[in-house]
Amino acid sequence: MAEQDFMVTADQINTIETARVRLFDCTTKTAAEEVFKQFNISDIGARIALLNRCMQVEDAYGIPGDKQVSKEEFYEETLAFFEDGQWRKLI
Repeated sequence: MAEQDFMVTADQINTIETARVRLFDCTTKTAAEEVFKQFNISDIGARIALLNRCMQVEDAYGIPGDKQVSKEEFYEETLAFFEDGQWRKLI
């Protein structure tokens, strides 16, 4: 694949950053889901990445207990952690 296949435009970066800022202000799952809808972010992996970026999570290690989970289950756990808000005390 050519290098340009992986290029991200300035507009895309601005959109991601604007979505992150709006997501930061959310305190409920419903509000976070609305931000994802507003910015047309439907990919579960992209949603997880944006939630982690918002919470300043560098590495996510999964669910305790070595339980195998689907991407959707991992998203729901990440969203529950986001909604809990404990991460806000750490940043």
